[in-house]
Amino acid sequence: MRRKFFAFATATVMGVVAASAPQLAYADNCLRMYKHAHYNGTEYKFCPGQSLPKHSRWNDEVSSIKVPSGYILAVYEHAGRRGKSRILTSSTRWVGESWNDKISSYKLVRGNISDCVRAYKDANYKGTRWDFCPSNLGLPKPDHGKWNDQISSVKVPEGKQVTFCEHVKNGSGKGRCRTFFENTSWIGSTLNDKFSYYSWGSFDHDSFTMAVISDTQYGYCEARACKDGPGNADKANEWHSDSIRKLARGTRNWAGVILNGDVTNVETMDEVKQFEKDYGGAHMNMYAGLGNHDYENYHDKWCAGDGNAVAKNYCTRRIMQWFEDHIESIPSTRVDLTKQDQNRTGSYAYRWDIGNYTFIQLNNHPEYDLDFKVYISSRVHKERYDINPSIRWLKRELDRISDSRVVVIHMHKRGTTRSRAKFLEALDRHPRVAAVFLGHEHELIGWDNRAIGSAGTGRKEWTTPAGKKIPYLFAGGAEWNQYLKVKFDRNRIVIEPIDSRWGKANTLPATVARTVVINH
Repeated sequence: MRRKFFAFATATVMGVVAASAPQLAYADNCLRMYKHAHYNGTEYKFCPGQSLPKHSRWNDEVSSIKVPSGYILAVYEHAGRRGKSRILTSSTRWVGESWNDKISSYKLVRGNISDCVRAYKDANYKGTRWDFCPSNLGLPKPDHGKWNDQISSVKVPEGKQVTFCEHVKNGSGKGRCRTFFENTSWIGSTLNDKFSYYSWGSFDHDSFTMAVISDTQYGYCEARACKDGPGNADKANEWHSDSIRKLARGTRNWAGVILNGDVTNVETMDEVKQFEKDYGGAHMNMYAGLGNHDYENYHDKWCAGDGNAVAKNYCTRRIMQWFEDHIESIPSTRVDLTKQDQNRTGSYAYRWDIGNYTFIQLNNHPEYDLDFKVYISSRVHKERYDINPSIRWLKRELDRISDSRVVVIHMHKRGTTRSRAKFLEALDRHPRVAAVFLGHEHELIGWDNRAIGSAGTGRKEWTTPAGKKIPYLFAGGAEWNQYLKVKFDRNRIVIEPIDSRWGKANTLPATVARTVVINH
């Protein structure tokens, strides 16, 4: 450890992370190390172009450090930048017991903390911080053993995105992955302390692409297109998910998938597990919603599971629990759900932001409500689920959202004429509602309302009481192997219908549904 070693780099590249005390600014760009805490004792001054202190003098003798403004410092346990490492982006009056008198080499680079992904042990950006910085800085990466299964919140540099995955190390293994485009103060209880792998890179918040799909509906293969094509719903969804993965790999600024309801056909967990297998581990965010097949058509049936006796509404309760966990696993902004002991109240509607867009998932339809209780024998208690109409929450959210943001609404079906009138009235509460995306009607794709091989009926728009024209579009269905590729630009939305048969991602011909543009 006493071998002579000097390292001073001033590359004009982006920065790295960590530290404690507030940054102290200096007129020069010299690094200063001190023998004692609080910048006391012998000072070792490292300045570019000047003679550096002998390594034998400061090696294993440092207790506090002043980092020049605009620089990032990596310190190492051994000479030659070997052994344990730590990154500092500001001055520290005390390096801590574990590092006191143990620093033997260093690297100093010009950079800024905001250029690095910062992950935190606790929610709200508190606790131990791990900094993942641009590789061209040549700074050490955080020790995997330190942050593995420890992350609760994350800060993302402007113009970047970061993907964290569970049960994955060095790019191998399987597990759910979530991509974060903005600072996230709480990654949610579902994936809290479960991330084991990360990757990150550039992301253009002013131009990104998502797939909008609907009705995976495992077990449902009634259309001729399904019977003559994939033959069953499992194969239809295999083609669908393969197509989306292919599209994602070939598309810049890919932001994930939005599913507008009917994940299942008859509320079974086998259907949910197959859905997770096909779509859950695809290294993409899945913003799912519920449809009538998920929690309306079969909600009062009797079933059992998880060591519990047969009970009415038990299957619906399992779907709602899965959906609750799912929402808490994606980077959503706000959720309409209140949990109190064994009771749940709310519509399960939620919103998330990417760039200047705010997306809102209303689930089944805005007026849908359901209130049920279920007996849980293993816990000897009843649970209540009071599912409210999402339109109540929608009105409040539209009032909260800045008028400068573009709003895109997602739900499963149109609902009744009466309920739609209330919905359109609610949309007048925000000046920039750009479009509504629907599911439910499997054969319909885009806004042409065309089934494959049939004649189109033209552009579809709703008119609000204030006279605004809001287009509504259909997202197809897995049994028809069609979905939408949607590009969200700053001033327009470009919708392209996709054919997923045989796992390909081909644009549907104009005779089926044309590519359309919504200016806003």
